[in-house]
Amino acid sequence: MAVFTYDAEEDNEIHDFANDFFDNSGAAETYILQLESAPTDRELTNALFRAVHSIKGNCGLLGIHPLANLLQELESILDLVRTGVMAFQTLIGDITLLIFDRCNAFVISLDRHLEAVYDDYLFKAVSQQLGQAVNAAPEQRNDLLIKVLSLLDPDISQLPQASNNDELLNRFQIQASADVLFVMQLAEQTQSRAVFWQGRIERILNLLMALNEYAGQPAPPEQLLVAVCLHDIGMAMLPAEVILKEQPLTREEKQSIQNHVWVASGLASSFPNWHMAKMIIDQHQENYDGSGYPIGLRGKAICTGAQLLAIVHAFEAITHGYSKSQSRKRPLMRAIMELNRFSGIQFNPKWVQAFMEVTRVT
Repeated sequence: MAVFTYDAEEDNEIHDFANDFFDNSGAAETYILQLESAPTDRELTNALFRAVHSIKGNCGLLGIHPLANLLQELESILDLVRTGVMAFQTLIGDITLLIFDRCNAFVISLDRHLEAVYDDYLFKAVSQQLGQAVNAAPEQRNDLLIKVLSLLDPDISQLPQASNNDELLNRFQIQASADVLFVMQLAEQTQSRAVFWQGRIERILNLLMALNEYAGQPAPPEQLLVAVCLHDIGMAMLPAEVILKEQPLTREEKQSIQNHVWVASGLASSFPNWHMAKMIIDQHQENYDGSGYPIGLRGKAICTGAQLLAIVHAFEAITHGYSKSQSRKRPLMRAIMELNRFSGIQFNPKWVQAFMEVTRVT
């Protein structure tokens, strides 16, 4: 670790710099989210470049070299994007957000104490990898950028360690009935359909049960568990060419993924004790504003268990993906931003806020 100390010539010098940084970084985050839907929009790529360029320029003028050096390399990557040499992709957006996260902690400390502790090795390693990506052959850039992402968020490259079913049932205080054990065993097999599905059920259950507990247990835990397991069994019924496809999915392939709801719902109908689990499955693709499917329920008409599962499923899809083409792990902060973005639209704002609280302690 290293310490950067600033000798202020004027009392408000760093404070003004910090305010400008937060304005530009906030704008950059908005541009990144917009580029997710319009990756070829030249106006957005130019605006993102200008935001980073402005922050880097201010760092250079004030002699804040740790940030200036790091942002210079990021700016070089974004320059390739804005000039059309390289296409914007979510990987670049994630790297930018993670770099801003590091810069944000640095600037807050600098604004409060006129000094900041930072990871000098990490800053230099990220700068070096970004520099290599700028100068690399086009076919090599993606691998180098993935290394940058792994440096900034090491959890992305870690493989999950799965728990056994007995341990999960004990953790959530659920009785090991024959039906519960049966669906858990079936669901466990679904994770072998794809490497990126490994640990998926446990990740979802950990967050869903914590959110349900925080909310006062509006849904019985055993119903949630069965809904999660049957849902993933339904997902596993998708054709392998859809699950393992590396190219972007077609509209028809995306529709086939949406149809997993009917498969899972049909499975739930076979178990007389799991009516609530079926309701959760049936409604977890409904949206808070009524724009979801299959029947366009809105607000409180959507059962609470389905509202909670929708948030957790979205979080899982963002951080781990649901098909080969969307299987790269993504940063926690990206998922938080996306959930906040669709709060009040896709998700109940009350439960989004509760999820933010849960993820701080889970």
